Amino acid sequence: DLGPDLIDFGADLADFHAILCENLSTRHGVAPVHSYAELATLHGLFPDNITLLVAQNAAGQVCGGVQVFHLNNHCSHTQYIAANDA
Repeated sequence: DLGPDLIDFGADLADFHAILCENLSTRHGVAPVHSYAELATLHGLFPDNITLLVAQNAAGQVCGGVQVFHLNNHCSHTQYIAANDA
């Protein structure tokens, strides 16, 4: 049982990117390599090659996620992992 957390394959990229930015800024003083606009463009150009999986809390808010770039049939690359305390 996953409890209150749900996995949403049709995730909100904006919510995930906000968590990612906050984490990288707070922990490392940097920004993600890709801006939100760049990630949205990449998702649009390569919808079958980029996956965003998110966890949502009981209120339905995105509280973390993993973004994976599928390079070919044999190799995938985890580009971003981020979560908050929500």
